[in-house]
Formats: sequence, C-alpha cells, structure tokens
Amino acid sequence: MEKIEGKADSAAAVIHKLLRSPKPEQLYLKYAHDILGVVALLGEVRTHKLSSMLSTYLGEDQMLAVVCKSRAAARALENYQMDGNVNCASALDILAATLGISIKGRYLVICLEDIRPYKRGVSSDPQRELAIPHPTLSNRETPQAFWATRLI
Repeated sequence: MEKIEGKADSAAAVIHKLLRSPKPEQLYLKYAHDILGVVALLGEVRTHKLSSMLSTYLGEDQMLAVVCKSRAAARALENYQMDGNVNCASALDILAATLGISIKGRYLVICLEDIRPYKRGVSSDPQRELAIPHPTLSNRETPQAFWATRLI
C-alpha cells in the first residue's frame, strides 16, 4: 500500500484512496461499485520471493492497473475529447482534484467483463485458470509454483 500511496500522481493512488474513503467521495464516480481496485492489492501469494517474481513479471504498469468489473465502469473513469486529448472534466480527474491529486501519465484498466477462464479442454477445471502465458526464467524454465499466478 505504501508504494501505491508513494505514486501520488497516479490513477492507482486515486482509486486506492477512493476505495478507502467514505461513501460521499464515491459519488463522483457513477460506477464506483464496479471498481475492484489496483492489481497490486487484489492478489496474495505465500512468499515475498514469489511476490517479487510476480511483480517483476507483470511490471509496474500492470501492477498499478485499475481493475473494473464492467466496461461501463472502465469507460466512466476517463473520457476523451474529439481531438483525442483527455477530458480533464472526467469523473476520475474531478475526484483526483478533490483529493488534491493530479493524475500524470497514462494508466491501464483491466476489465474483467472481457476476461474469460482458460479452457484446456476440461470445462470442469476447479481452478478456472486464466489464459496467460507461463513466465520463463533466463534458463528458460518456468518458476516452480508460478501456476498460482493464474489463480490470483
């Protein structure tokens, strides 16, 4: 949490504060109930080493990605003008301003409505893994127990 709060000028910091705030601040976002949080805070692994490997594999951009249940919530975060520039009057920017934060740079949004379970031909797979590639180390081996990433 400290690292996200340390990224004070990011969308991740705004979303983190939004989800920790009392309900009145959530009124700025129409679909606040469909925002789950930031990738870095949504999953848990057993060891610091595995957490570090997962963070390195995903990278900072994806670790700070905002996760939404629906496309409507993702679209509500930011709007664009006809010339392609960000509309600074969008809900997330207004919320950031009320919190005294200015969002700088781009940010990723992951919409769970668009993600489907990994299908390996077994429809009754109890783990319901996601279709993401296995990471490889420099020696081309997959880290032990990294399959847990699919469950997060």
